[in-house]
Amino acid sequence: MTVYEIVIAPFGRVRFRDFFLADVITSMGGTLSDIGTTVYFFTSHDFKDDTYPSNTSRFLPTYLIIVGFLPFWFRFC
Repeated sequence: MTVYEIVIAPFGRVRFRDFFLADVITSMGGTLSDIGTTVYFFTSHDFKDDTYPSNTSRFLPTYLIIVGFLPFWFRFC
């Protein structure tokens, strides 16, 4: 419920727990991008090959942009 209230923050009420959780999510931006990169790496099976990882999917760049932008937007709101 708190994450939902963070997303609708510009249009709803903001309590201390919403503000605090948005701050924690903002601080975890690097960690969230590393987790997404790791999940993509293992689900695409690039770890089985010693060559440069393939970039056949648009998922990873889109994910990194979203994870890099959204926490700061939540904190701003």
